[in-house]
Amino acid sequence: MRLNFLITTPEHDLVTFYLSKWAKELIEIAKQKGVNVLECSRDRAIKKTVEGILSKTNPKLVMFNGHGSEDSLFGHGNETLITLGQNDALLNDKIVYARACKSAAKLGKDCKADAYIGYEKKFKFWINDFASANPLNDNFAKPFFEASNQVIKSLLNGRTAGDSYARSQETWQQWIDRIERGNELEDLQFLLPLLNFDKEVQKVHGNENA
Repeated sequence: MRLNFLITTPEHDLVTFYLSKWAKELIEIAKQKGVNVLECSRDRAIKKTVEGILSKTNPKLVMFNGHGSEDSLFGHGNETLITLGQNDALLNDKIVYARACKSAAKLGKDCKADAYIGYEKKFKFWINDFASANPLNDNFAKPFFEASNQVIKSLLNGRTAGDSYARSQETWQQWIDRIERGNELEDLQFLLPLLNFDKEVQKVHGNENA
């Protein structure tokens, strides 16, 4: 049976534009592996559509890209998609990765997902204004998205939630170490506070063997 993978990619501001563009790599990898990708892009990343897919197709792997709060995840136009105590049961028995601010603080801890990987505070990254029209060419943003993308890459390679989290953590640290050593990345020293911050606030909850 093919794996169903739900991914939301809203695009209504510069932050979600970046999240969406860097998620395309993950979609392509999933398709190459024969995974059934259920993408809710732009104005399809709304509550009605996401709830329908979660309930009808029951995807085992779910990734949310967008804004968030401690108890909620948001979609296109910041429409609420999932809220703790309201419809979080839709995440039951799934492996969830939320590249969104704060949701690991409460939603990730208290929902009944098999495993939930996310950020307990804000997910922060730098943007190079001169490259903002093409996020994939933004050298300021690249370390943040290579490290955060590693979660889904590892899951798609059959790794457990705990191992995928650990590999993402390793990628954060590799970027931190490379920049600290200087050499060709010496001009990116200003990225270090946010790289360390994101690494620290990235958490995994639930069954790490999922």
